[in-house]
Amino acid sequence: MSNTSEKSQTTAPQGAGQPQPQAAQANQAQTQAQEQNKVEYSVSGGLARRLAQLGISIALTSYQSGLLYFVGRNRKGGINIHQTQLPKPMGLSMNDRGTTAGAQSGGPAAGMTLTCGYQIMRFENVLQPGQAINNTFDTCYVPRTVHVTGALDAHDVGIDDNGEVIFVNTRFNCLSTTSARHSFEVVWKPPFISDIVDEDRCHLNGLAMENGKPKYVTAVSRSNTIDGWRDRRADGGIVMEVESGEVVCEGLSMPHSPRMH
Repeated sequence: MSNTSEKSQTTAPQGAGQPQPQAAQANQAQTQAQEQNKVEYSVSGGLARRLAQLGISIALTSYQSGLLYFVGRNRKGGINIHQTQLPKPMGLSMNDRGTTAGAQSGGPAAGMTLTCGYQIMRFENVLQPGQAINNTFDTCYVPRTVHVTGALDAHDVGIDDNGEVIFVNTRFNCLSTTSARHSFEVVWKPPFISDIVDEDRCHLNGLAMENGKPKYVTAVSRSNTIDGWRDRRADGGIVMEVESGEVVCEGLSMPHSPRMH
């Protein structure tokens, strides 16, 4: 190779050594996303002690921020908060048996199911009892199944005694399960809903499971007309028993997320 300056020199492409427009835009988008997901927390003084007493962590979703949160304890006795970005996370169900497929394949024994925008996501705990990540985390949820339903405005979700997903199909005013061919299969609808149509009539939203079966649901009203619930949000809310179809509580303001205790 010649050491002469003329032959060793090369012509640099225009803009070399400077950020390219695409890279600059990508960096700007990443910075904006980080700023949008920046969350400030305020923690009650007794939360860490209560989590320790119960031996639990808390998982919750926020569709406004598009985040799944985990609130737990660190090794020093303080609070750990972790967040993961997901597309419009809403319904969240934890169960300690895993899915039917997971059990048949000898998979992990615990799982988490979420309704996220146009899909239902299934996470499995990949750790065995006694295992920990970074000597801190005794559970690690990893996404294993994504079922695309389309835009159903799915809200609450549960797992039945067969390990199948049951979710609140808000746009079609019914409880549904997933389908290999269609967007969903109808499991149940309120008696006052006359048809399975793409009209959010009563804003069915909450689901409480008991012994692997749907037990109670919540709705914003008993309306059977498109968007009829919207002007009844103040006191039109109800809780219904699924098996009988009877209203067991009424006069509520936008009830959501019933649970059995």
